[in-house]
Amino acid sequence: MIDNLIEPQWLIKDCLDCPEKSREWLLHQGSFMERLKQHGIQHSEIIVLKHTWEHPLPSEQKILTIKTHEEALVREVLIKSAVGNWMFARTIFPKETLTETERQFIHLENNSLGSILFNYPDLQRSEFEMACLQQHDTWHQKIAQLVAIQDKKLWARRSVFTIRNKAILLSEVFLPDVFLLG
Repeated sequence: MIDNLIEPQWLIKDCLDCPEKSREWLLHQGSFMERLKQHGIQHSEIIVLKHTWEHPLPSEQKILTIKTHEEALVREVLIKSAVGNWMFARTIFPKETLTETERQFIHLENNSLGSILFNYPDLQRSEFEMACLQQHDTWHQKIAQLVAIQDKKLWARRSVFTIRNKAILLSEVFLPDVFLLG
C-alpha cells in the first residue's frame, strides 16, 4: 500500500476535459450511494481502508485551514458491489469539526458518509475541483493495488461540505465500472 500520497493536480471543474458520460457523474451534487441505487445497484459495500489520525496532505490542509502540525481524522474507503468497483473516497475531518453531534462521524465504520451528511438541513457543498489521474500518479497506483483497472486515466473530484459552520473535505475517485451504468 502506498502511504505517501502525492497530490493530484486539482483544477476548477471547467478546466478539465473529460468525456460527457464521466462529467454527468462528476458533477452530480447529491449522494453518490443514492445515485448508485437509482442505477439499480442496491447492495453496495463500503470497505474501510484507513481510519486514523494523521497529517492531511498540503492542499487538504490549505483548503480546510488546518495548521501544518495539526492532525485530522483521515478516512479512506473503497465502494464496491458484486457487480463492480465504484469509487475510492478520502475524507478529511478536522478536529474542530468532530464536536457535538458531529462526533458521530468518528464512528462511521462501514456506513456511508452520505448516510449522515445528507440529513443535515443546513448542508452546503462547495464547487467541485477535478483531477485526471494518470497511471504514474500515486492515487492511481494505490487504487490499482486494490482493484484491477485497465484504464490509463481515472477521474476524480473533491469538494468541501459545510455543516453548522464545520468543514469536511471529500475527495472521490470514480472507478471505470461506474461509467458503464449510464
